[in-house]
Amino acid sequence: RRVASVSPNSRASEMESFKEPVPYFEQAQMATEENISVHYEASQTEEQNTPHRKHLPPKKRNDETLNDLHKLRLNSSQNKNGVTTPNASSKELLIFQTMQRVKSEEWDVALNGLAEITELCQDIKSDAIYPHMTNINQKLLELLRSPRSHVTRTACQIAG
Repeated sequence: RRVASVSPNSRASEMESFKEPVPYFEQAQMATEENISVHYEASQTEEQNTPHRKHLPPKKRNDETLNDLHKLRLNSSQNKNGVTTPNASSKELLIFQTMQRVKSEEWDVALNGLAEITELCQDIKSDAIYPHMTNINQKLLELLRSPRSHVTRTACQIAG
């Protein structure tokens, strides 16, 4: 004996009551960072004498890392034509910091690092970046295989 099935229209009305918009990754990350910092401040006032609990401060935001990069560029020396070119130690430091971004596990940070490497290749001789090409190529291949279409598209643009 067959039992009457539930109409698909009634299921749709039930599902609509539970639907909430899914926040973008950045919005969700910022909300969790704010919760952590609030929790961190509250725990500092409540538990002053408990060294076994460690709370991490919020992560450094992308605009702060861009400010650091801008400061490095401002600290560069000028050549005879007035064009700013970073000196040897700042070149190495700039490459090191950019490679740290490339090696990051977060896809957006790594993608920004690869874009910065592309810009650095225009300003710095390729001999300075050549030792890092293995890591750059590995991260580029990893991002090309990403399930996110916009990450793959941007990685293709970076690859040239």
